[in-house]
Amino acid sequence: MTPWLADAAITLTLIEHINLVLFAGGISATAQTILEKAINAYPASERNNRVHAALNLAVIAPEFVIQTASATDYRALVAIFMFGGNDGNNVLIPMDVAGYSDYQNGRGRLALSRADVHAINPTNTQGRPFALHPSMGALASLFETGQCAAV
Repeated sequence: MTPWLADAAITLTLIEHINLVLFAGGISATAQTILEKAINAYPASERNNRVHAALNLAVIAPEFVIQTASATDYRALVAIFMFGGNDGNNVLIPMDVAGYSDYQNGRGRLALSRADVHAINPTNTQGRPFALHPSMGALASLFETGQCAAV
């Protein structure tokens, strides 16, 4: 996020940067207005907050979603930063005998049942099987079609 911070104090400069980098110059006037209001909700001295607000809104703007959805060979690295609320040890679960045993011993009553999780077959784990949390069925489908990977 550091390159964005230099532009964060000047609202229109930050929006121009976002427009160029994320929208290839195609941001709508409506989206610009929404970004401007979100950015200006924070004083110029709060650069991190201004950038966070702008980027969080930019990636859900219709023109951004349509732009990325129309490319057939589009690939992205999506990093999700969650501030609480996610039990990371129950997201990606080892399913080999030794790994699942360690998982069960470490998680105790929080361990998920083998029957409840979504099995996935990563290609970069030397055959070691894994599974995803029961609520991550859609992500498991993307994983199996090669459109998602755990890093």
